[in-house]
Amino acid sequence: EEFNSLINPPKSEEELLNEAKELKINEINAKKENILNGGFSFKGKIYQSSNEDQLRINGAVTNALVNPNLIPYIDWIALDNSTTRFSVDEFKLFASSMAYFVQETIFKASALKEKARNAQSKEELDLIVWESEK
Repeated sequence: EEFNSLINPPKSEEELLNEAKELKINEINAKKENILNGGFSFKGKIYQSSNEDQLRINGAVTNALVNPNLIPYIDWIALDNSTTRFSVDEFKLFASSMAYFVQETIFKASALKEKARNAQSKEELDLIVWESEK
């Protein structure tokens, strides 16, 4: 056992704190991804919001902007598989709402990770939590 402690000395407080910070940052990243992939609310319905969904929404907006006279409306499927028919202007608002949701989620994660990096103790780190929006 003495030999083992010489080869694998106990970790310093700083090393333990840095490991805890890394775990907290990973936890924040996982929460961010869960939220981003969990859908966003628009006018009382939840719509998919994964990276792929974001690309599809942006593609539909681009298509509507490039071909405004050819596209009178855009049908979109909600998370519950119901279809919503949007005018082009409504869909632009929908896409803007999705972009805001993504931006707010990313900025919230960034702020929490910065707090984690700056934490001076394990106790301070434990106080950093992702509060749910009400």
